[in-house]
Amino acid sequence: MVLPAFDNTRCRAYIYPMLLTPSDLSGYYATCFRGLEAGLADELKALGCAEVVIDRESVFFKTTLKNAWLCNYVSRLANKIVLVLGTRQLRGIEDLYKQSAAIAWEDLFGKDRTFKVETSSIFSRTEDSRICNLKIKDAVADRFSRLFGRRPDVNKEDADVYIDCRIFKNESMLGLNLSGERLFRRGYREETNAAPVKETLAAGIVGFALEGKTGLKRVIDPMAGSGTLVIEAAMAVLGIPAAKFRWGFSFQHLRSYDSGMFEALKKDADAGRRAVPSVEFVCCDHSEPFLADARTNIANAKLTASVKVVRQDFFDPKVDMTDSLIIFNPPYGERMKGAVNLAGFYKRIGDTLKKHCKGSTAWIFTEHGPNTKAIGLRSSRSIPLFNGKIECRLLEFRMY
Repeated sequence: MVLPAFDNTRCRAYIYPMLLTPSDLSGYYATCFRGLEAGLADELKALGCAEVVIDRESVFFKTTLKNAWLCNYVSRLANKIVLVLGTRQLRGIEDLYKQSAAIAWEDLFGKDRTFKVETSSIFSRTEDSRICNLKIKDAVADRFSRLFGRRPDVNKEDADVYIDCRIFKNESMLGLNLSGERLFRRGYREETNAAPVKETLAAGIVGFALEGKTGLKRVIDPMAGSGTLVIEAAMAVLGIPAAKFRWGFSFQHLRSYDSGMFEALKKDADAGRRAVPSVEFVCCDHSEPFLADARTNIANAKLTASVKVVRQDFFDPKVDMTDSLIIFNPPYGERMKGAVNLAGFYKRIGDTLKKHCKGSTAWIFTEHGPNTKAIGLRSSRSIPLFNGKIECRLLEFRMY
């Protein structure tokens, strides 16, 4: 893991010791689902971030702390945003302790805050993340104890402060996860069904589908489940910030946090909401329990007036699906265990698109494999994406 976008030595210079202000220019990285890196980079550039460099499942960049707060609030694709505190080559686990002990954590957060440590380590001498977490935790606790005679408590479930460590080929990158819980936790999704697509991945799928689209008439998810795809589509088209309904972020527990400044940032972002009365959003499923979950989530996202919920069998549709943008994630993998004829299911999808979706563009997100061939249609685009470790494809079909 390298940081081609900025000099690590300079990074250390303004971190040890450090008391960040919202206007300080610093190094960050944001993580995302594999396949969404370019979209996330474009998003960060549009938000004013500089020196943007793409890595696998990550994007490195520079910005101010104030702008990093805004990125947390409006980014649709980032899973977390991390302030880089410094890097160090590790000869062994004790070097990780030394690196962590050298950081002026007391400048970043108070002893009354709870914290947790999250480490990922690959191709390194120290690959056991539990041991790495323990060393970093001990270094933080020992520093506070030495300075104040008291250490902050560890909370593995609901911490105030998230310390992040990435170790790659024996180089440790230590940082503060400003997001806290992953940003796909938007706050609106209260109910889910089996194997739901995470909100940030859903936003990435929607982003590809909406790219370059003008004069939208109707956006439909015909196999909506708990409604994530259609909710993310509506939020994107209407200009609703991604974290509008989220409960909060880890950066709000840091000493540098200015509540008045953040509220002003949110107010400006919220003012970008658009009224698009010509676009109809439709959430469909054959299962009433799924639709009940979708209605709850749609209501939580304040979209009840914008999203129509319809119970229907996709293979015998009631909703007009012509001249529409159709986006859906049909069952695959774990959701279809025990299915007798999965290829036959996908063939019926293709037959329904041909019969009922004239003039529409359909985007199907599914596992990469032989079942996509059973659709029986030639895709105009095939975009590789990963749902966790599952290799998938986002397929575009133009129906004439």
